[in-house]
Parts: sequence; structure tokens; C-alpha cells
Amino acid sequence: MVADSRSFLPMPAVAKLRDVLARTSRVEEELAARLAAYEALRASPNYPNLTSGEVRDSGAYGGQQGVWVDKTRTSALVASGVAVGLRHTGRHYADDLDESGIVYHYPKTRRAGSRDSGEVESIKAAERLRLPVFVISEEGAARRVHLGWVVDHDDAAGIALILFGDRAVAPMLRRDDEVDVFVRGAERRRRQAVASRLERDPTFAFNTIRKYGGSCALTGITVPSMLEAAHVIPVARGGSDHEGNAILLNAALHRAFDAFLWTLHPRTLDVVIRPQGPVAGAMRIEQLSLSGRPGPHRDALEWRMDQFQRQLGSAATAAL
Repeated sequence: MVADSRSFLPMPAVAKLRDVLARTSRVEEELAARLAAYEALRASPNYPNLTSGEVRDSGAYGGQQGVWVDKTRTSALVASGVAVGLRHTGRHYADDLDESGIVYHYPKTRRAGSRDSGEVESIKAAERLRLPVFVISEEGAARRVHLGWVVDHDDAAGIALILFGDRAVAPMLRRDDEVDVFVRGAERRRRQAVASRLERDPTFAFNTIRKYGGSCALTGITVPSMLEAAHVIPVARGGSDHEGNAILLNAALHRAFDAFLWTLHPRTLDVVIRPQGPVAGAMRIEQLSLSGRPGPHRDALEWRMDQFQRQLGSAATAAL
């Protein structure tokens, strides 16, 4: 095997190293270009309500589809391209976007060929290369642009978690055995002050959707725009954003859950219906137990059962 006398590496290894270094340089150049484009947008006198022309001229977005992949610019990084701009109209998944990030649903269209799968791969490429993407939301004629970082994805549920920030960010990592369904002290007071925003926290939503496989826990509904990540212990009452304090429900069952029309038994995970109704069938509950399947943490369900019994009163509680 012929070796390069300067590196003492076999020639194939030298060539591979050069390719890696060249690719790293191109990624750094692309990163610098995206950050510069974002700063240019922020410098606009119209910011944060930008025109579509300003967004296009910056290079943040250049198509009509949900995911814009500028292959001319990014195919040198990944052959199939890297996502640059993600369009969020709010028509289908309005509650998945807030000021901290977005749960972005994979494209599911009827376009010919492999366009959808290619766009999904381009989003994963942005995560892999740690390149930011521009999330463009529409507010009338104005465009809002967020600089986002793809920090996680789940193919089974068809979602990606994108967190916003001027520099690379990452979700808080927790071990599976570290479950705390309550938030304590000063942190609880802070969360009470911003409870309505935290109810829509994209990291909480992403983890909940992933845990339940993108399906309502009790009805099996999988239509994303009909599903909501529900806190078992509400944020305003000190509930945490751990997925142990979560259950994925369709919107109607979420309302019924909040109204204490039903709950889950902490030990058996059986559905418990309010004695005076409505019955399970009237609420379209098809699964009467989560036994053997993912469910909320027992501590969260015990808190919920206590509140459920308080709502019923002592007479009705005796019948449970």
C-alpha cells in the first residue's frame, strides 16, 4: 500500500480525510451564510413583519411548497439537499408553533415521485449537520421568520422538533428514571405566570406525540390537527412538562378531561367515568384501559384522581 510520506496515512485514507475537511468547510460556509441572512432580515425596518419579497431576497425561502430545499446551494453538502426554509401557514397545525419553537409535521401530499420523502430527509440533514432552518409563518400579508434548529425527529409519528434561537440549541435531556410530574418553588411561580404559553410548549408536545405514537390514547385517532398534548397536572397547578405528566388526546376528549368527565385509575389505568355521565360511548371513548400500554406516571394520575373525587363529592366518590 502506497503511503503519503507527509501524513503517514494510506492514500485512500488521505483522500477521505480531504473530503471530510472540504465538507466541513462547506458546512461552516453554509452556517455563516444562514446566520448572515437572518441578521439581514432582523435589520429590516419592517422586522418582525417582513414582506414575502424580503424573505425571498434573503435566501431564506424560495418556493411554494412547505419545505424549501435549495439544491443548487446545498447539494454539495448532501446529494439530496438540505432544508433551508420551512413554511408554516397555521391552517392545519396552528397550536404547534410558539415563540420557543415548533413541532413540524412531515409533509404528506399527493405529489408524484419521492418529493415528500426527499423533503423529510432534507430536514434530517439539517439536524445532522447542525445547520439552522428558517421557519416562516404567515400573519396576513406579513411574514414572520424564526431561526430554528432541528434538535430531534420521530419517523413513527412523522414529526420534527425545531427550537428557535440565534445559536444552536438543544432540548433538555432526561433519563427515563428521572420522572418529576411537579415543578417546585420559584419555578412553579414562574410557570403560573406563563401557564397559557407553556400549555403549548413544543418540546412537551413533541415528546407526548412521540410517546403515544401520534395516536389519541383512547380513540386511536391519528389526524394531527385533531390531537392535543394534555397535561394531567395543569401547568398553573404546578405540573411539569415531563411526558410522564402528559397524555395525547383528541380535542374533544381533552375538553372532557379538563371538565373532569373522566380520568384514569392510577393503579389499573382503567378509564373512570363520572357516575352521572356522559357514558364512554357518548364521548367516543373506544379504549377503556391503557393497561399494558404507555400512560401517564402514577404520581400524576393520583393527583388527578384526587381532584376528580373532589369534583364529584363524597357521595359519588363512594361509588368509585
